[in-house]
Amino acid sequence: SNRLRHLENIRTSYENLADDVDILVIQGAGHHAAVGTFAGMGNARMARNLGGSVVLVGGGGIGATFDELEVNRVLCQVYNVPISGVVLNKVQADKVSQTSRYLGRAFSQWWSVPLLGCIPNDRELLQPTLHDLESLFETSLVSGSKSRFRRYDVKRNMAVVTTSLTWFLDDICCNREEDENQQQKDVAK
Repeated sequence: SNRLRHLENIRTSYENLADDVDILVIQGAGHHAAVGTFAGMGNARMARNLGGSVVLVGGGGIGATFDELEVNRVLCQVYNVPISGVVLNKVQADKVSQTSRYLGRAFSQWWSVPLLGCIPNDRELLQPTLHDLESLFETSLVSGSKSRFRRYDVKRNMAVVTTSLTWFLDDICCNREEDENQQQKDVAK
């Protein structure tokens, strides 16, 4: 079946990569361990099939975050997938210490799992500079060096090209045409 062929392709790719590195991080699909279950390829099942452990990533709160992570922990338990730890993302900056203390203790006592870290909800993490991208991609700017340290709102005024430049430019042109057509329709109303 297609599903078995996909699973075998994933396993082969994983083994090829794993041979060359000490640690291999695989990001699951979606935001919980059951994503992909309908296709028989849920995150927890995939981790089990690859013989990996899981680092659970949760939101920045306390109660709701713990509840959501508990569902993921139980699913990992069902598939016999070890949990290496928990990372909390987008924690309110003024609550990092409190959240770390409360949830770190809870994960340790109730799950025997360490809290690996709390990432604050920080403007600088949400709005990279061109310098940040230069460092990340190990490259240098072709232009725009005067704006190298300006922060950019990724959702509003930044596009990272992850395909060919031709496809990217075609996509921009199509989006502009769709926007112009929508504006003309709006004006006509």
